[in-house]
Amino acid sequence: MRGFRWAAAAAAVALAVAAISTAFAVPASAQEASPLAAQPDVRTPSRSPTAFRLGEVVYVLLHFDVGVTVQGSPHLPAMIGSRTVSFKHQPYVFASHQALFSYQVAEGDFDSGGVSFSTSTLELSGGTFTPTTGGAATNRVTLRSFGPDHVDYLIDGVRPSVRAARVEAAPPDGIYRPGDVVEVELSWTEPVSVPQEHASGTSAGVAVLAADGSVTRRSAALSSGNGTDLWSFRYTVGAGDGSGVLGILGSSLAVPAGARVRDAAGNPATLNWQNIETRLSFEAPATSRSRYPDCGDPTDDSKDDEPTGGSPTGGGRMGSDPTGGGPTGGGPTGGTPTGVRAVTTTRVSGTDRTATSVKVAEEYRRRVRAAGGQVDTVIVATSSRFPDALAGSSLAGKAQAPILLTDPERLSESIAGFIDRRAISRVYVLGGADAVSLDVERSLEALDSVRTLTRLGGADRYETSALIAREVGAPQMFCNSSRRTVLLATGTAFADALVAAPVAAVGQHPMLLTEPDALSPSVSSYLRSGRRRGRIHDVLVIGGENAVSADVARDIADMGLRVVRVGGADRYGTAALLAKHAVFPSSAPPTRCLGNGRVGVAVGTSFADALVAGPLLAFVQGPTLLVQPDAVPGPVAALVRGTVFNRHSLEVIAVGGPAVLDDRILERLRNRATRTR
Repeated sequence: MRGFRWAAAAAAVALAVAAISTAFAVPASAQEASPLAAQPDVRTPSRSPTAFRLGEVVYVLLHFDVGVTVQGSPHLPAMIGSRTVSFKHQPYVFASHQALFSYQVAEGDFDSGGVSFSTSTLELSGGTFTPTTGGAATNRVTLRSFGPDHVDYLIDGVRPSVRAARVEAAPPDGIYRPGDVVEVELSWTEPVSVPQEHASGTSAGVAVLAADGSVTRRSAALSSGNGTDLWSFRYTVGAGDGSGVLGILGSSLAVPAGARVRDAAGNPATLNWQNIETRLSFEAPATSRSRYPDCGDPTDDSKDDEPTGGSPTGGGRMGSDPTGGGPTGGGPTGGTPTGVRAVTTTRVSGTDRTATSVKVAEEYRRRVRAAGGQVDTVIVATSSRFPDALAGSSLAGKAQAPILLTDPERLSESIAGFIDRRAISRVYVLGGADAVSLDVERSLEALDSVRTLTRLGGADRYETSALIAREVGAPQMFCNSSRRTVLLATGTAFADALVAAPVAAVGQHPMLLTEPDALSPSVSSYLRSGRRRGRIHDVLVIGGENAVSADVARDIADMGLRVVRVGGADRYGTAALLAKHAVFPSSAPPTRCLGNGRVGVAVGTSFADALVAGPLLAFVQGPTLLVQPDAVPGPVAALVRGTVFNRHSLEVIAVGGPAVLDDRILERLRNRATRTR
């Protein structure tokens, strides 16, 4: 830790405590019987920004009410984000009432709320404490309340990286001529910067491949964006650049000697990205594929044919919103020629909504395992109503868990079978006892594989959504922005929240529910607290003003939050607009965005099928589109024929059986998706 040096031999407790001024301290008791826990005394990091970065050491100092003797090498379990980590004991002299533990921030650690403990009574690993006043040795530490007010700092072990590179402003015909300016953008996973005195010397590498195979290298100078997640570079075409193909070279970001690209926490950036190309010539080049010695194939980017609609409150026009949909192309902007796209269809369905939820869970588990992951958690909600499960979408993404729909009064046999068969160890139950009965809860707890059951249920659907949001934790940055985003949809109808479910799950964006004309106190409190603590920047409102009124949007804006609205003329139009808003049109979409190679389809007249599809679609990074039982709505047909999705191939994942989602509708959709503009 910068500015932190642990004294090799502390002479007194005061010296030891002073040496860890950037640590936080948690009082505790180690008495096994009737432990006496003191109130926490927390010290957050003293430097600015208050963040522990990759490789730095976080210290936990426990203050005991009695003197203790330490045996062995105890480890203290704690949570950083969704990870369980282990703090190692660090002995020091003259401190029998205290115990010091340390943890070095590892690659991938991230939590905007610092370190937390999942329970108040922790079991140590590898050692024990013995009270000096007498009593048996114990491996338990009981902590007093450790609330969010005591851990308000950032642990950031995530190195920033380039999410995408693209040419921003190509000529209409895609051909550059002497004097034209090539504008290159690098989109980062988070805001990064170089020291301002080195910004003028920072450049991105570009190269021109001539017809004879020779390569001419040029440098595009950084022109704007230092300190943000979107850097712009400019290069003016010279008369001697010749004819050929222009490429943006991956791993070719040059910074002055001694300078580093870093995020706000100080983590150095990873300077690798996928090469892309555009044309640079006085006449059309003979080839359109890259042959640079150190470049791979270009990404298959395509430009959205229109901005996403709507007029967000307090956020400008949707089309220019920084949170909107990601970079929209890496090639010429002269349009995409009509072509043929290969479309495959995967149908997932059961005999009823509960059976369909199990089938989707099996498909979800299959794809997760194929990617090297595992599924040990499920989310259980009632099959008779939609709000609780919809609010659970972001929790499903965080916990990597499918959503199962059960009979509200008794545990469905197919769900019990799935949990036992797949050795599920953790279960979340959403909603109160009127939504999922206590009998169902007891049946879940009785299953052999289940070790932990957590119920998240408030007084109503709105409070439940806020409770789920708090369980999820701090929202992540949305897609290509540096702004932490939550989603908001009406709790009185299901369609808008259905199509937002993959967005909520792919990026840990909590899904809040509201009445059309007023925020509930619980949701309002969650938003105000998140704004005050800097954990929420944007609220993405799904649906038009009939679903979430302008008054609600103004109330949110008055909290100091930016409101971005995505709402179409109806549920089908809203689904299409949200897909445009959230899909990253690249062959390698970044995290927290939806990709362009898969799309989910369900009927828009019932909730169950599209609801359970959310986690599966989030995992494969596909948006949800809604169709009518007897027709493919116009906005959906236009979207699948447009340039948002991959122009070469598209997988359509249909959820629901032929009785609700007719084969003829899928065939119509497939026919429309096959031909591209």
